[in-house]
Amino acid sequence: MMARYRFFALNLATFLLPVSLSHGITLSLTPIKDTVIYEDPTGSLANARGSNLFAGVNGGGGGNLELRTLISFDVSGIPSGSTITGVSLSLQANSRLGTSTTVQTNFHRLLGDWGEGTSLPSDGGGGSGGDATPGDATWIHTFSSTDLWDTPGGDFVASPSATLDVTENFRHTWTSPELVTDVQGFVDGDFDNFGWILIAEPGARTKRFFSHDSFDSIVFPQLIVDYTPIPEPGVTSIFLTLIIPALLQRRRRQIALRR
Repeated sequence: MMARYRFFALNLATFLLPVSLSHGITLSLTPIKDTVIYEDPTGSLANARGSNLFAGVNGGGGGNLELRTLISFDVSGIPSGSTITGVSLSLQANSRLGTSTTVQTNFHRLLGDWGEGTSLPSDGGGGSGGDATPGDATWIHTFSSTDLWDTPGGDFVASPSATLDVTENFRHTWTSPELVTDVQGFVDGDFDNFGWILIAEPGARTKRFFSHDSFDSIVFPQLIVDYTPIPEPGVTSIFLTLIIPALLQRRRRQIALRR
C-alpha cells in the first residue's frame, strides 16, 4: 500500500513539473553612455554629447583622422545566474556621404573603463569633433586629461565580438555567439562591463549613426538581450518539499494505529 502511495505522489509531481519551469525574457536597453574618439595624438578632440556616432576615416575636411565609437549598456537588471540566450546590438545609420559604399565594421569588447564628458562637436555633423572636456574619452585618454589607455585608440579584445557590413541608411543589427558570451560574462562577473568599441575596416570612409543624444529615442542605439532566469520555486517544489512528506507521514501514522 505504501509503495502504491509513493508511486501516486511521484506521478502527480511529474504532472505538475511544467508549472515551475522558467520562461524566457527579452530586455531592451539604450546606452548609459556613448562617445566618439578621434585619432589625435594629443588627445584634444572628443565628441561626448553630439547627436552622431562614427566609425571610419573622416576625410580631408576633418584631417583624415580615424574615428571610433565607444558604447556601454547597463545589464545589471538581469538577475544573477540567468542564462543569456541571444544578444543583438543595433545602430541607426544616417551617413551624409550616401549609401554607395559598403564598410565592414567590428564591435570589440572593451578592457578598460572610459568617460563621457560634456564635449560637443565644432561642426554640425560631428565628424571633426570638438575640444575635449574633463572626463572625456579621447584617442589617448580613458578620462581626459589624467588617465590614459594602455594603447592609443582604446584597449579592447583583439578578436571582434560581432562583424557587419554597413551600407544604406537603415537600422543595422550586429548579433553573434560572441556577443552572447560577452553579456553572459558581464552578468556572471567574469568580465567587467566596459561596453564595446566600434571600428571600421582600415582606410574606410566614415559611417555615421545616431547617438543616444540625438533628437528622437526611436533612433537611439539599442541592445536587446534574451535570457532565461533561474526558475523560482513553483508548484512542483512546494508539492515535493511540503505536501508529499506530510501525506506520507500521515499514512505512516494510519498504518501504525492499525497494528
